[in-house]
Amino acid sequence: MAVEKSGQAEAILAQLTGIDRGQVDPSEALDFWTMGNERVADSPITVFLSPASIEEFKINGAKIGEGDLAQFGWFGEDMAVVPRVVYQDGATVAKLEIEGLTEKLQGRGVNLIVSIDDENVLGAVLGAARWMKEVNRASSVTVIASRLCGLRQDGIFESNDKIVPEPPTAYEVIDRIASTELKGGGDVIDKLIVGEAHSGEAFEYANWLGLQMIGLTGYKWAADQLGYKEFKELPEEIRKRFRVAAPDKNRHQTANSFADELGLEVIQCKKCRDKFTGELSVENGEQMEKELEGVEEIFMFDDEIQTGSTSKLILDLSLKLGIKVTVIAMHANFVGNSLENLNHPALKELVVTDAMMPPQLIRFLDQAQNINVRILQTGDSLARVGDYLWKGDVRGELPDGWKLDPWFRV
Repeated sequence: MAVEKSGQAEAILAQLTGIDRGQVDPSEALDFWTMGNERVADSPITVFLSPASIEEFKINGAKIGEGDLAQFGWFGEDMAVVPRVVYQDGATVAKLEIEGLTEKLQGRGVNLIVSIDDENVLGAVLGAARWMKEVNRASSVTVIASRLCGLRQDGIFESNDKIVPEPPTAYEVIDRIASTELKGGGDVIDKLIVGEAHSGEAFEYANWLGLQMIGLTGYKWAADQLGYKEFKELPEEIRKRFRVAAPDKNRHQTANSFADELGLEVIQCKKCRDKFTGELSVENGEQMEKELEGVEEIFMFDDEIQTGSTSKLILDLSLKLGIKVTVIAMHANFVGNSLENLNHPALKELVVTDAMMPPQLIRFLDQAQNINVRILQTGDSLARVGDYLWKGDVRGELPDGWKLDPWFRV
């Protein structure tokens, strides 16, 4: 599928950044992000679009029960939580009738924080952003997507002088955001911040289309939340009892960064998939056993858990060696036989965040009676990051330990 907006995107990039088509690099993407920041005056309004499928949503310590609209509203002067409703046909809309919101949006920018779990939610986000700008004259809308659906593909986008190959869901989503315009012209969404995007090519594609998009990774934020920074203060002979596992080669850089925060060494799991059965196995099992001699606990940080099959590889090997494992993931996208894979005697703790709260997480928690699960809350922290990036130096130190996606570290 050719990108219909390619000519427009090329013109935008040439005009604003001097970037030629197919030559977007991380440094240029960061420069592109800062354009327009010097015109920003007031701090933004922060609006959380709540998960419609969870039993309660927490922000600032307040519990907001689904269906109890009286508890949605303002939490502080410039922070609001609005509900969304899902209809029988799957259509999703944001309920924006919060008292005082219309007045506060006049001439102000908005940071809209939401987990875009599917295209229905994306439609609700685009509708909310359009309402904010066309009806209430908000000056701009930045979407902070704690998760963006479809970003699980690696290395599929290839820029060239002709067309972009048939895109997977991730690039269709980005293309839809970049191409949605206001009735009178101009972008519905001005900027996009994505948590744990998994695919660096997505950033290249977005910026190539003229969409200012950057990514965040939460490995240091998670380590700080869990109190793991104390590991660095431990004597070396104690730290040798712990390792950080890189779940696959694509996450090796993040695993190394996570390990650096803890002052620990990394062990890499090289996995392979049988082309006939689809089963995963550890390719370097013997080498891992030698490297894990004397180790008592492994920490595994990943962007997302789906079936838990990769975690099970580490858990099976650890059980054989008498090692306990703590699995940490930003996105809890439990599907398939994830409960079976994670209900494992080698699992010490499963740590996930509320960055993605689909119905399957609720079902998982209901059934995971024998699993020690901890949920870290991202809301307040993402709000602070959004405020900082509103005018701050994107190359500076982000709040609360958040880091730019590895693709941007140039």
